[in-house]
Amino acid sequence: MTTISSIALTLCLIVAFVVPTVHALQIDERLTNKDVLEMVRAQLSPEVIIEKIKRSRCNFNTEPTQLAELKSKGVSDQILHAMVEAPFGLPAAKTNQTSVAKAIESAHPPQDPNSFSVVVPEGSFSFRKLAVRGDSYDSDLRGEIVNNTDKNWTSLEFQVIGIDGNGNKIENAFDILNDIHVYGLKAGETKEISASLSGFDRKKPARVEIKLRDGEYLATYTFSMVKPKPSDQLIYDDPFIQIAFVVTKRQIGFVLKNKTDNPITIDWNQVSYIDIAGSSHKVMHEGVKYITRSEPQSPSLVPPTANLKDIVFPIDYVSYSSSRYSSGWREEALFPEGPAAGKYKDASFSVFMPLLINGAQKNYLFSFKIANVEM
Repeated sequence: MTTISSIALTLCLIVAFVVPTVHALQIDERLTNKDVLEMVRAQLSPEVIIEKIKRSRCNFNTEPTQLAELKSKGVSDQILHAMVEAPFGLPAAKTNQTSVAKAIESAHPPQDPNSFSVVVPEGSFSFRKLAVRGDSYDSDLRGEIVNNTDKNWTSLEFQVIGIDGNGNKIENAFDILNDIHVYGLKAGETKEISASLSGFDRKKPARVEIKLRDGEYLATYTFSMVKPKPSDQLIYDDPFIQIAFVVTKRQIGFVLKNKTDNPITIDWNQVSYIDIAGSSHKVMHEGVKYITRSEPQSPSLVPPTANLKDIVFPIDYVSYSSSRYSSGWREEALFPEGPAAGKYKDASFSVFMPLLINGAQKNYLFSFKIANVEM
């Protein structure tokens, strides 16, 4: 018969063997992709997350598809690089819990509504020393921004959201007037910021929240010609013409040489630009005024053995903008700067250019591919 004392002894033996086993499992726990993503969503700085990776046992899935998914969810390139370097790594050094805790506290001070980070796919932006000054009718926001990404941003636009003393959002029908605009912010750089605050329903915000509306950094495109003949130099040559293209993010230029003994005519009303989505656009060329861009255009004549230098630009990429602060004509770029530039890699576009040669029309379709995009 089993007695109470023998049951107690059995339980003691089970505990003696089980507890060390559980402890051993806890020690052997490894950092995973999910753990990194949770730290990013908690707005820990890249430096703190990388330090944690270096001091932990890791079991990362670093397949290209997994890394791409993490990047799309806001994990910076620096963190991804640290994960790839030690996918199954042992701790690089003994963990100093005190120093890590201080680093976390320093990067994200607790209960400080005037300092926080805005996480973006490229990393994060830290806003510090934020202060709302003035009265409810004439107030402004001052502080500083730190670029914690690895990109040099040409422009940034942040939305300012006013929060009252009870933690509620203050409605604002004119919130775009309160946007923070930052230009030329390099990686690791700190800049002072300011914004006028208005339209907050006659209330002075107790604090603010900030979200990224839009931002750009430089992207470098590499183009190649695929039709009528492949050419990395973007040059096409046949018995009638030689044409060399210069493609940029903003326009398509070309130099056309007439190799015949007769004039060649370009009928600009038939020339078109076909974008990466396959949509056709009527074009304008050098010398055409913006205001008359939709009207019929005179043809260009290329004399025998002569060269013509010109550009091709879609007319619906030109618009007139009138606002309270500025007015004027604007040209939309053919291809964007980063971060939207990445999706354009391997995309194709074309210029359809019929030419009248020796009294007969010859249709040329010059097709190009975006061979690479560096950001």
